[in-house]
Amino acid sequence: MKFVLDNSVVQRFGKPRVRETVERLRADHELTVCVPTLLEVGVSARDAADHARQQRILAAAMRVLEGSRDVDAAAQVIQGRLVARGQHRGPGPVDVLVAAHAVVEEAAVLHYDRDFELIEEHAGVPQRWVLPRGTADRG
Repeated sequence: MKFVLDNSVVQRFGKPRVRETVERLRADHELTVCVPTLLEVGVSARDAADHARQQRILAAAMRVLEGSRDVDAAAQVIQGRLVARGQHRGPGPVDVLVAAHAVVEEAAVLHYDRDFELIEEHAGVPQRWVLPRGTADRG
């Protein structure tokens, strides 16, 4: 199986259980990251050097997925399905783009964000919590 990582996982790499889970998954599955996630990660950078370090580490650790017309089209379909079910106010544009990358890559989104459950329920995009909901941020 292939996974597209969401920022909710990247931001928790410092937590040992999250890091261990990601490393276990990486041993058996392809992990990828898309440009929208890299942009979200960049928002938390303390300065230009930290930004460059974060981007370099992620790009070295996994394949970076770039946007395409197929991703744009999948994002519009996903958002349309959410709108049709009145669920479009939760998942933001970046979540929708991450999910669209997963569709194009025939992958699942690896996350720690309940919005991806809504996207799966209403748009059919596979998702997997990196750890069970409510457990990653404990002690």
